[in-house]
Amino acid sequence: MADEINDRIEELLNTPCWIIDILPRRVPEDKAKEYAELEKVFLYTENLKRKFYNALMKLRCYFDFKIVMPECDATVYKLWGLVGHKNLQIIVGEALLVLDPDDMYMSLYNPSDDMLELVKSIAATEGMCVWKS
Repeated sequence: MADEINDRIEELLNTPCWIIDILPRRVPEDKAKEYAELEKVFLYTENLKRKFYNALMKLRCYFDFKIVMPECDATVYKLWGLVGHKNLQIIVGEALLVLDPDDMYMSLYNPSDDMLELVKSIAATEGMCVWKS
C-alpha cells in the first residue's frame, strides 16, 4: 500500500502545479532581497499558519483528504500542529497538496478544473492568491 501511495505521489509531482500564495505571482529575480525580507516578516507566523490551516479545513469540506506522513500518525485532527512544522503531502481527490514549513506557499498538483476554481475561491477568503507555477 505504501509503495502505491509513493508511486502515486511521484506521478502527481510530475503534473501541472499551481501555487497558493500570499503573493499574486512569482517575484522577479531582481527582487530576491525584498522577498527575503518579506519571508522574515511572514514565514513562521501564526497568521500564515492560520491561513494555510483554514484553507485546508475548508477544502476538506469538498474533497477527501489522505495525509501522507510515514513518520507519524497524521489525522486531520492533528493538522493544526503539523502545518508550518512538518513537510506535508496531502492527497486530495486526484490531486496533491504539498506544504513545506520553509515556504510561504502551498503547491497544488493536478487539480481538476472544478477543484482549481474552488481552491481559488477558498484562497481568496484567506487573503491568498492562486497562480500557475
